[in-house]
Amino acid sequence: MYEEVRALSIAAHTLDYTKELKSIRNFNKGYKVARQATLIKNIVNNAKMLEGIEIGARRMAGVGLVFGIADMANNDFSTESVRWFAADAIMTGVGLTGWGAPVAGIYFAGRFAYGLYELSTK
Repeated sequence: MYEEVRALSIAAHTLDYTKELKSIRNFNKGYKVARQATLIKNIVNNAKMLEGIEIGARRMAGVGLVFGIADMANNDFSTESVRWFAADAIMTGVGLTGWGAPVAGIYFAGRFAYGLYELSTK
């Protein structure tokens, strides 16, 4: 969820930089060249940051799937653990689409709350 919000913020800043870059016309040459160089550098840095966030999100999804498989193995591949793993895997895929990140966030927060409830009733 944080990655999605951060990515949207970075994209908005990049769009602002691009608009400013296009609007620089009537300034003196020295300022214009220096400001354009700064804006281009900021756009490139933002693109690199977005790429890093994407890579981090995909790695975290992989780690989550590994933990899910370990949990299934710990529970002797019971029907319930396989169902939870399938639901978690599907929601992980939904979360990686971008538009589904809030939905997946709500699902995993609910799953966490359910796990706490389950632990407290045992």
